[in-house]
Amino acid sequence: KYSQRASAACVPVSGNCMAPVLPDGSTVGVDTSARTIKDGDMYAFDHDGQLRVKLLYRLPGGGLRIRSFNSDEHPDERYEPQEAAEH
Repeated sequence: KYSQRASAACVPVSGNCMAPVLPDGSTVGVDTSARTIKDGDMYAFDHDGQLRVKLLYRLPGGGLRIRSFNSDEHPDERYEPQEAAEH
């Protein structure tokens, strides 16, 4: 079930949005071939030109809820299907 080397990447985490699980300065291994979202799993993704590491949840109608571990300081965000169509 592990990805191939060509699909593996490491990305840095900056900021406190994923603390305490991923503290500022952590490095995360990413499977770039993953295309299916499983609710509550952690993903690294490009969002408006910014690399983000977040928990993703599918919403009815095709949108996504983007969640940080540190939700007290970083509230949930919504990403609607029309936003995806614009990118």
